[in-house]
Amino acid sequence: MQICACCNNFLMYFLFKDSTVDQVLQSMTAQDIRQPCLFTVEGRMYMKADSSAIPLNVCFTEAVELLEMSFHVFGVEYPSALRVFYAYLERLMGMTSGQPSPVLRDFLRGLDSIPSTE
Repeated sequence: MQICACCNNFLMYFLFKDSTVDQVLQSMTAQDIRQPCLFTVEGRMYMKADSSAIPLNVCFTEAVELLEMSFHVFGVEYPSALRVFYAYLERLMGMTSGQPSPVLRDFLRGLDSIPSTE
């Protein structure tokens, strides 16, 4: 089972068919995927943390929230290509961004300036 080398540092979610959880973990380890990520095997979602698979019984939105928190709990840096994305998630979750970015700040200022429709 090969995960595209170009995806190793960019994806936070993987979908595997015809694999077991152990095979997925072995494949990720062999391909040096170290950061926490989400993956699905046979319709069940898991979060990879260290070299373990944690089964998740939550919706995808909650799984992404747990994934975001796992970086802080385990003290792991965000993948470089996703730093701005994770900083945006931190903002949505009311956390102080560990990865300040001028692009993200400008984007969030633009969002804040949109009038509410309530």
